[in-house]
Amino acid sequence: MRVLYLLNVSNASQLSADSGYTFADMLAPALTDAGAEVTVASPVPVGDARVHFALTASPSTKYRARFDPGMDALVALIRDRRPEVVVANQIEAAPAIRAALLEAGWTR
Repeated sequence: MRVLYLLNVSNASQLSADSGYTFADMLAPALTDAGAEVTVASPVPVGDARVHFALTASPSTKYRARFDPGMDALVALIRDRRPEVVVANQIEAAPAIRAALLEAGWTR
């Protein structure tokens, strides 16, 4: 199973204080242990080298992190990685992710 984990990092200078990063750093390796091919799309990689990494631009403000998904880059990432499952650490991103999946031709 191919998993695309979309991770917004709002505290890149203090990763230990970023709850989204902390959760991804635990969950992504566990999914890999279970046999999934996991790609974390984020400004920083998680700590496990078995987890693939796709560099994403770091948003300029906390508001852009939540409400500006960078649609062109997101569609390109989905087309490139062809995920079967998408995990997002922010519910606010769900409508944009759904739109990107549709634009990329994802039919699941």
